[in-house]
Formats: sequence, structure tokens, C-alpha cells
Amino acid sequence: MSRSPAAGLLASLREDAQVRTELAVMLGIPAGLPEALNRLADELRAQRAETTAQFELVRQRFEASDRRLEDVVRRFEARFEAIDKRFEEMDRRFEARFAAIDKRFEQMDRRFEQMDRRFEQMDKRFEQMDKRFEQMVGALTDVRREVGALAENVGFGLEDIGRVVLPGYLERHAGLRVDKLERRFVRLNDREWEIDLFGEGIRGGKPIAVIGECRSRIYRSDAVEFLGKIDRFRDAFPGEIQPVLFGYLVHPSAEEVATSRGVLLVSSYQR
Repeated sequence: MSRSPAAGLLASLREDAQVRTELAVMLGIPAGLPEALNRLADELRAQRAETTAQFELVRQRFEASDRRLEDVVRRFEARFEAIDKRFEEMDRRFEARFAAIDKRFEQMDRRFEQMDRRFEQMDKRFEQMDKRFEQMVGALTDVRREVGALAENVGFGLEDIGRVVLPGYLERHAGLRVDKLERRFVRLNDREWEIDLFGEGIRGGKPIAVIGECRSRIYRSDAVEFLGKIDRFRDAFPGEIQPVLFGYLVHPSAEEVATSRGVLLVSSYQR
């Protein structure tokens, strides 16, 4: 195929540097400019190629980064899914535990209700016991009054016997003559003391105060208590004192204390 004149000219310009130079002279283009333009075009093409390569490298890096980012995202998603599953499992466990705790609280509530009912029953029983106790206290008070009255009666009966028995006994066994014995009240340190049997007697020409106390049964504790009273009475009776314990029965334990302190122990049957 034959080429057109224009196509042939263009081919000559591309292939023949001499043609390009002569054409540049004919057109008035300065010498060396085409070469400069060619070098510039080559440089631009080279820069473009380098830029294209750099862009390709950057694109590849971005693609690699995208792949790494996608991998990281997939890993995080997998971890989050695992965490979600764990939380779901924990939720199920907590729900089960809370359900068990609720059941226990319900049981405790029922037990507390039972305890409340029992306490109410106990309160009623205690109220009944209080009423019974008050009745018992009232009954005991009546019994105490009766026992006190009986003790006074017995005491006065024992004192009456002592007034008859003791004068003769003292004269026969202690060489002490006393005409009569009577009840006497003595005030010491702003307190009034009662003496069951008191009499003024004589022994060996010396005056002696007889101080006697009546007890139905005389034990060691009775003798100790009586000696404490005698020690107080010495302020009221500065002379010699003859202490006497008179009763229906004298226990041997009282004799150990009384004998060492000069106390006469006399039973109602003794003469």
C-alpha cells in the first residue's frame, strides 16, 4: 500500500534526525531546540513512568494495608463474637443464680412468716404466763402473810414457854437468879432492835443482863447472827451480859459456836 505525502513526511520526521533539523531551519526554529524538546519529553515520560510506578507501589501498599485491616477487623469481630458468647453464657448463669437466690429468699420469707407466727404464739403464751405469774405472786403473798402470822403465833408461844422455863433453868444450871423475862425494844444508832427475852438478874452478887432470843430450830447460822446482835447490845448494856438462845431444837453445829462465846443453848424440854 502506497503512503500519502503527509504520512511519508511524518515518518521521515520520526526516523531521520537530519530531516527534522532541516525542517526546523526552514521554519526558523533555533538550532538545538528540537533536541531540547525531545530530552524534555523523554524526561517527562520518565517522570510520568516513575510517578506511575510510585502510584502503583502506593496502590499496592494500600491494598496490602486494606488486606491487613480486613484481617484485623475479622480477628476483632471473631473476638467480639467470642466475648458476646461469653457474656450470653454469663447472663444465663446469672439468671440461673438469681433464680436460685430468689427461690431461697422466698423460702426465707416463708420461714420468717412461720417464725413470726410462732413468736405471736409465744407472746400469747408469755401473756398467759404473766397472768399466771401474777396470780402466783398474789397467792405467794397470801401464803407469806399466813406464814408470817403463823410464825408470830409460834414465836409468841415459844417466848411464853421461855418465860416459864428459863428462870428456873438459869438458876439451876448457871447460878443466875432472874425474877422475870419480858420483851424489850432497844434503840441503837437510830435503829430500833427487838429483844425477845430480857431480864435483869444477879449472879454472885453482881448484876447481869439476860438477853435471850427464841428460834424454833437453832443452827450454826442462827448462833452466829445472835452473837452479832449481842456485840451491838454491849453499848446499851455496859455491864455483864448472859446471852441465851431458846428453841424447840438445838443443832450440834450451833453448840460449837455458842459454847466458845458463853452463849447458853436451851431447848424447851430441858429443865
